[in-house]
Amino acid sequence: MNGTVKEIITRSGTPLVKAGDVIKKGQPLVLGQVAIYDDAGEVSDYQYCAADADIYVETTYRYKQSLSMKYIKKEYTGKEVSGGFLRILNKGFAFTGRRKSEEKFDAIQTEHQLRLFEHFYLPVHWGKIRCREYKLVEKTYTKEEAVRKLQGILDKFLFKNKEKGVQILENNVKIEAGLKNCTAEGIITFIEKAGKRVERNLGE
Repeated sequence: MNGTVKEIITRSGTPLVKAGDVIKKGQPLVLGQVAIYDDAGEVSDYQYCAADADIYVETTYRYKQSLSMKYIKKEYTGKEVSGGFLRILNKGFAFTGRRKSEEKFDAIQTEHQLRLFEHFYLPVHWGKIRCREYKLVEKTYTKEEAVRKLQGILDKFLFKNKEKGVQILENNVKIEAGLKNCTAEGIITFIEKAGKRVERNLGE
């Protein structure tokens, strides 16, 4: 990740960065070796080890979400039709009296499978089906509703990052509602762990 090192705790290996350094994704951060010095203070050899360190990096994330003020809502009309259905293998038959040209319906069904013995089932299913008619209606959010919806999306985004151990240092996201759209936009500053172990051949 790209960012600024805030803190580095090295347990083994040689750190290649320090607090305040700006790093880029893919950059080596800790080297899996420790220098051994002779009496003259010069490097005489290296002891190789598995690099182990906690590196905390401050990063910035540009957040943006947009929501149309108009949306489509499903509204039930109160009309219902009921009936039964039969399915044999992959072929099904419904008996509700509903014509395909009618309005849209949600179907709720209770299903049973034909059983001859306790553990012997046949590929025959039947049951009851209940269809509720609905219409798709265009609605418009109030400014308060739109802001509240985008705030909920932002809160969920921040919560997921906190679950991953990411610290939210600063949240400068602003939410503004217009006539056509509501937009949440700004910069979020995180502090998170950086780095992953990369295997290297000894003496490389």
